[in-house]
Formats: sequence, C-alpha cells, structure tokens
Amino acid sequence: HTAVSAEVAMEMAKGVRENAKSDIGIGVSGIAGPNSDGTDKPVGLVYIGFSAKEGDFYLKCLFDKSLGRDGIRKATASKVFELITLYLTDYERFVKNVKFANFN
Repeated sequence: HTAVSAEVAMEMAKGVRENAKSDIGIGVSGIAGPNSDGTDKPVGLVYIGFSAKEGDFYLKCLFDKSLGRDGIRKATASKVFELITLYLTDYERFVKNVKFANFN
C-alpha cells in the first residue's frame, strides 16, 4: 500500500487505540498539498481511519485543493471531530457514513 491509503490510515488508528489503551483510535493519511505526491492521487485526498471496539472503519474524503494546505488540514480535523461526535451520539448514522474496513 502507498502511504496515502485507507489501509495505512486504518493501521494507524488501530495502533493508536491499542497503544493508548483507549476506546477509539484515529489515523489520518492524505495529501494536503500544495503539490501531489507524484502519484495519480490528487491534492485534497484524505483517508480517516477509525478504530473502536465495534470494528474498524474508514472514510475517504476529497477536499477542494483550492482550500490550500492549511485549509485541507483544518477540514480534515473538522471531519475527524464530526466522526467522533457521530460515533458517540448516533452510532447508526455513524455507520452509514463510513466504510467497514476489511482488508484481509
């Protein structure tokens, strides 16, 4: 897998949860710009991994590159907090917004 992938974000999230002995773990991998990473992946592509006792999930986001590097990073952080809030307050809606990670 390349560094910018759902698999990498998911592994990071699982590692955070296990090492911190926490209820959830978050991992983020993406291309904030200003330039791409030399692959066909566009600036603004972000994968958010989410690990919890119920399972491992991920969300693929494509933020507008016109946001710039800082804007993409802020949009990603905002999306992470949105996911955590959904997970804690409305699990059914959370599950509808993410994909179950089954990479085996």
